[in-house]
Amino acid sequence: MHPSAVPASMIERATERRLAGDWPGAYAAAGVENLVDLGLIRRTFGDDAAARIEDDLRHLVPDLLRWYLVRDHGALPRPHVWYPLVLLPDDHAVMVHTLPFYRIRLTLGRVVEQRGRRDDSFLLLRDRWDARRTREILARCGFFNRPAGGLVTTLLQLDDDGRHAAAWAAAGYDLRVLLFDRRFGRDRLDPAAFAIDPATRSRARGAAVNAALAWPRPIHTTLPAAARRTIEYVEELLATEPYPTTRHAQPGPRIEADTHLGLTRIDVKGRSIVLDGARARLVSRVPRGQADAERRRAEMDEFGIPLDRIPRIPDVLVHRPAELDALRRGSITLHPLVHEALFSTAALVLPELSPTLTPVEPALSPPRALVEPARPSPRTPVEPAPSSTRASVEPALSSTRAPVQPALSSPRAPLFFAPTRLRMAIPVHCDHATHEVVMRDGAMVIPHTRAEIDREMALAALGGQVQGCVAAREGWRDLAVQLPRRFLRLHDELLLIVRLGDTAALVDALDRGLDPHVRFRPTGESLLHLLPHIPGGDDLAPRLLAAGVDPNARTTAGRTPLHEAVAIGSVRLVKTLLKAGADPKAKEREHGFSYAAGWTNRPDLAFLRKLVT
Repeated sequence: MHPSAVPASMIERATERRLAGDWPGAYAAAGVENLVDLGLIRRTFGDDAAARIEDDLRHLVPDLLRWYLVRDHGALPRPHVWYPLVLLPDDHAVMVHTLPFYRIRLTLGRVVEQRGRRDDSFLLLRDRWDARRTREILARCGFFNRPAGGLVTTLLQLDDDGRHAAAWAAAGYDLRVLLFDRRFGRDRLDPAAFAIDPATRSRARGAAVNAALAWPRPIHTTLPAAARRTIEYVEELLATEPYPTTRHAQPGPRIEADTHLGLTRIDVKGRSIVLDGARARLVSRVPRGQADAERRRAEMDEFGIPLDRIPRIPDVLVHRPAELDALRRGSITLHPLVHEALFSTAALVLPELSPTLTPVEPALSPPRALVEPARPSPRTPVEPAPSSTRASVEPALSSTRAPVQPALSSPRAPLFFAPTRLRMAIPVHCDHATHEVVMRDGAMVIPHTRAEIDREMALAALGGQVQGCVAAREGWRDLAVQLPRRFLRLHDELLLIVRLGDTAALVDALDRGLDPHVRFRPTGESLLHLLPHIPGGDDLAPRLLAAGVDPNARTTAGRTPLHEAVAIGSVRLVKTLLKAGADPKAKEREHGFSYAAGWTNRPDLAFLRKLVT
């Protein structure tokens, strides 16, 4: 994740507003647009549903929600993904919708329409957005189980050593392998498992079983709670009523599963682990639509229902939480609420895992004798303890090395990414030398005389390519001039921190002399174009206009900053641009038609229509 993916300044502002009871202000500070109509919910679903949704919205932590959004390779939230938060009775839910160009919106949506573009992790894990539930992350890390730290430590070490079957046995599961039953067709996929030589067959089967168990890498003691949560989740989805529709075809089922037997399954590559209390059965899985009658009869004999009708435990409930790995490393890249939830109680369980400012080696290394336990008799998996008090938490197994001394004075110390600082002095190859181009006082200073600059521009006018320092200065403001490579990296870094909403980093760069006349490639937006997308961007508009940024600058499609402000900006930003000379009649040229910046149906901008008629 980029160092500014969730800026520290954004977390601080959103937290300040949220603790003051200003939850609309907290959403605005975190760049989350709230379009949930509580009045519509009250009229449609009643007062109780509206009160429940309003209470959830008041306890939503927008910066924590932003922290957990799925991101693309550029650290931006992946667009066009729907995240249900709270289900409503008729296939609707309060959803988080990620839009293009890093916009995040809270709205109402139909669950059944988001198949393939939906992520249910927020619906399953409320600790990722609900301030009342953040401490549940500690339970998902296994530290509320009995015996508390010792068993979790042993299971993690067994998995890290590649002894996955032994980890399931140590957790109390009676693991039964049905993988090599010929009825399930695995002779086509694992032919060595049916070799004539017993030694070859044993090695092949053992390797296949270990490979299947290696993929999920769960915390085994948390699987009973994950199974129960999955069944509740499936029943909650099935309880929603189909939304009335005028179409002849009814909406498809929200989920295809049966919960009456209490079975759940974990899908691994080509196989499934079916959980039934303390029993775990490893079976093969064939692709959907390729199962024959014999396969279905075998599944009915074994489970009572076909394998694909058994509720699947979502991966987010199975895999080892990333926060646990951060806890073991003493990572500093944690959201403050996650840090507080982990370290306020985990220190009682694993005292050697106190947070440090630098990553450390995993402190979960019990003696070898404890890493290789004998296979215990089948017993019920360990259930989570109901309380997180000191008395219910036992100390962890002692480490073979000295405990790590804590480097932070308080477990409440904020652990989030440091702010990004852009470089204001960039070395540039110019002819046969390397010069330093410096941004100072909102302008770019290059070590050349006026005559040298004029000669370079004259060559460009005759069809040549601008080079070196002059290319850095002109290309920063003109898309037609190619930027030097190092300045192009600075351009990309600036664009990324703007897209990520790191207003503090942008203000810091302007304070240190950043040239604000940048035109972003490839479409040519200026900083004024991007202000509606930045938390607190309204406050920056007067500063940019005073620095001389053109309020009528056009992108390659002809859009002006006023077009962007009218589309998604505030009334204050629109009035600021108009006062600075922005043309409400400027027309955009895109998709074969054009329209003026002042043409809008927004009721709060009704005064604009009078300016374009």
